[in-house]
Amino acid sequence: MAGERSQTALINRAAALIGSTKKIADIDEATPLASAAKAIWDGAVENVLSEHPWKPAIKRAMLNRLVTTPAFGYAYQFQLPPDCLRWLPPTLEDRDFFEGVQEGDLILTNCEGPLPVRYIWLNTQLPKWTPAMVEALVRQLAEDLAEPLSALAGVVNRAASKSDRAMRQGRRQNGLASGDRDLNQQSRSSWLAARNR
Repeated sequence: MAGERSQTALINRAAALIGSTKKIADIDEATPLASAAKAIWDGAVENVLSEHPWKPAIKRAMLNRLVTTPAFGYAYQFQLPPDCLRWLPPTLEDRDFFEGVQEGDLILTNCEGPLPVRYIWLNTQLPKWTPAMVEALVRQLAEDLAEPLSALAGVVNRAASKSDRAMRQGRRQNGLASGDRDLNQQSRSSWLAARNR
């Protein structure tokens, strides 16, 4: 998406997508659009970020174990960083693989640590987002604003459908930016395995 990436610009674009002719100059103004947008903004941003491991929203950290231990099941627990929206558990192929589970904002494991983790963080720096992320956010805002701003069921349904499509397209573009081009697709598909014999 080309153009300005400010909060105001994205809200105005989302409103236009659902057929609204209203615009805002600031999210704190006393208008129905601004009030509705302010109520849904944080949730829309967190939803788009946590829905997929977007490259600009991934962080790594080494966690030290806590003094307290889990009541049962695991030997150690680790505190996730405060900006963590979603932990990205390691796969069996990862060099730093460990078995563990997330409960609340803790990771429980038998690994002594320090624990290497990857996670999705609350990256609200819109200029750092990829175009696909911005598009997914605009579509999410449109979906969330459709109901309070429009009484027409068709507008709400169309906005939801376009939001889903934008998220799928964004995931595909994000995957293309990965260094792992194979993505182990052949091992997951019996059809591909038979075809490549």
